[in-house]
Amino acid sequence: MRRIIQISVLVASSIVLTLGATELFLRFAGYEPNTNPRLRFAPTLGWTLDPKWERFDHIRPDGFRHTASSDPGSRRRLIILGDSFVVGGQVPFRETFAGLLTTWLDGETAETSGGTGDMWDVVSLAASGWGTGQQLIALRERGLEPRPDAVVLVVFPFNDLCNNNIEQAFTCSILDFHRPYFVLDQGTLRETSLYPTRASLRRHWRLFALAEVGLRWGFPAPRETRDMKKEERSRLRQEVLRERSRRVGLEFDSNLHSLVPKPDQPQIIRAGWKITEQLMAEMKRTLDEFDIPLISVVVPYVDTFDVDWVDGHKRKGRPLMAEHATATVESILGNLEVPVISVRQRISASGMNPKVFFHPNENKNDRHFGSFGHWSVATWILEQLRAIGVTERMAPKSEIAPAA
Repeated sequence: MRRIIQISVLVASSIVLTLGATELFLRFAGYEPNTNPRLRFAPTLGWTLDPKWERFDHIRPDGFRHTASSDPGSRRRLIILGDSFVVGGQVPFRETFAGLLTTWLDGETAETSGGTGDMWDVVSLAASGWGTGQQLIALRERGLEPRPDAVVLVVFPFNDLCNNNIEQAFTCSILDFHRPYFVLDQGTLRETSLYPTRASLRRHWRLFALAEVGLRWGFPAPRETRDMKKEERSRLRQEVLRERSRRVGLEFDSNLHSLVPKPDQPQIIRAGWKITEQLMAEMKRTLDEFDIPLISVVVPYVDTFDVDWVDGHKRKGRPLMAEHATATVESILGNLEVPVISVRQRISASGMNPKVFFHPNENKNDRHFGSFGHWSVATWILEQLRAIGVTERMAPKSEIAPAA
């Protein structure tokens, strides 16, 4: 019996030492459980941008695309929260509205102070695929110290709605495996995830994360690789999203349900709007506590400007309203007394073809902002910053709009 106990102790000790040594090796080697070759795992945020992503310039070591100073205490600070519309991967960083605002705000400070005033850091806390919950966490963890002069929240409700709702996981994004969510617990926001226990283990143990990724445990689709063709990657994603949408009782693409008017919304969509409203209210409350002004930019899905596109999707079962998603978010923000820059209204008022704001010259099918769209948004943000007293003076006269 003693011999058996000794052998058992020896075996157990060997296993523990082996696991411990493996854990130390993985940490020393810098292993992270990345599930997308363009993104980097972030324990509390889900993911940030991969600094090694060759497509983008100015991805900082912290996983965000900005040019913040290494001495932030001596500079004024503007935080921009958002998703891929803020990342702006379709244009060089200097042409994104974060890049433009950095130049313009420095120019305003130099002129109004005679060249002696503090310069600006425009810090982009944004990553492709993020929802409002991740933006709230980023604000709490990275946006408040040092205290910013203002915060800009960029909302794309076409998919922010499903990115915020844990019940819609894997219906509009395959990144939800690592996404942090918020749920309402007796009227109070509570942070969670799809698999809370596993999320905790993943954050603290690289070995668990390696096993989880290696076994594809709970992943909805095969791993994407950098050399995978775009068409194959898109096919894999769409199969997953359609199957999951059907499983939770949605008749068609989850994104499109953001356009369904309230009387016709399934319960799961109403729950998504409720959590979105609460997340925005919590963000406003957090900033009010520090007396930091919040302004918002609400971005429409460019195809909703096309009457034929909207009418074509109405045949799928429920009525759609082209302006419903943006109008709902603008109403929520207005009720919170947050100044709203309505990109849809600005574009409509311009009389220009909406596509010139969104489609970069090199990719006519891209639904993100092109250079002209970024310049326009930067101009509107600067106007709003002046209106609330954060900065003064007109934009530098040398800044000329790019061709539309």
